[in-house]
Amino acid sequence: MTHSTDRAPLALPRALPAGACYSHESAARLHGLPLAPGALSELVHLTTPEGATEGVPPPFRSAPGGDVLRYRGGPIADRTLIAGLPVTGVARTLADLAVARSLSVSIPTIDAALHRGLCDRHEIVAQLALHHRPHAARGYTAIARSDGRSGSVAASRARILVHDLGLALPEPGFRVRDARGAMTFELAWPVCRLVLELCGAAPSAAGGGPEDALGEDREEGRAEVREERLSAIGFRLLRLGLEELERPQQLRRKLRAAGVPYRAGDPREPRPADPRGPVTRKGRSARSP
Repeated sequence: MTHSTDRAPLALPRALPAGACYSHESAARLHGLPLAPGALSELVHLTTPEGATEGVPPPFRSAPGGDVLRYRGGPIADRTLIAGLPVTGVARTLADLAVARSLSVSIPTIDAALHRGLCDRHEIVAQLALHHRPHAARGYTAIARSDGRSGSVAASRARILVHDLGLALPEPGFRVRDARGAMTFELAWPVCRLVLELCGAAPSAAGGGPEDALGEDREEGRAEVREERLSAIGFRLLRLGLEELERPQQLRRKLRAAGVPYRAGDPREPRPADPRGPVTRKGRSARSP
């Protein structure tokens, strides 16, 4: 699957209700932020302040024609102009997505904004408190699980999936050095001496991030050279294709086979053997007298 970063992919009407802004996925695209698979990227999203009800259907309902989604909420203080179009600000856009969309859709876009330094978590939380207080639980979860070190939508999706599978969380944007210099990889489990390379992942930043170091290394040497460099300093390289993110259980088996443990406390984590031996139905050890 691909993700979209087009700034103005749709024919956006300029005649809007008073005080209305482009919001949600439309605002994310106008801000140049990537959208993960599952985002409602083919629709036009508008947020209109309370009171400006003329021609505005209920929230989360499609307008006639089926190509516009309108939401009530406001007043919209966090707003800006992009190419003359009124757009919710970055923090408000991310707060809207965090509440209205699944974690697999909202977190990659939040990661990308944090990665680029377009806003910080405190600003997103402030927007949640202002506009989404009754329904903010999912939004706070999305912010808590976001990580600006992720350098691509694919890396964010992989990190979300690893979390949902109950496995130990990887470190995004992991940098390792050898005698030849630094190499940076999308994800890594340093304790396991394992780094992950997502084949075909597109970067989420314009420059200066982990994916640039990875891209430079890809240009300087072939895949086997990187693997040899990692092996020489005691690391293993695991490559995943983007299509493998669509097969969670197969991915779980592959990561487990590579030595990635379950997270501490996860019910799937193997428990240590009871030193007293197997327990009988009466609750007594079979070895006890």
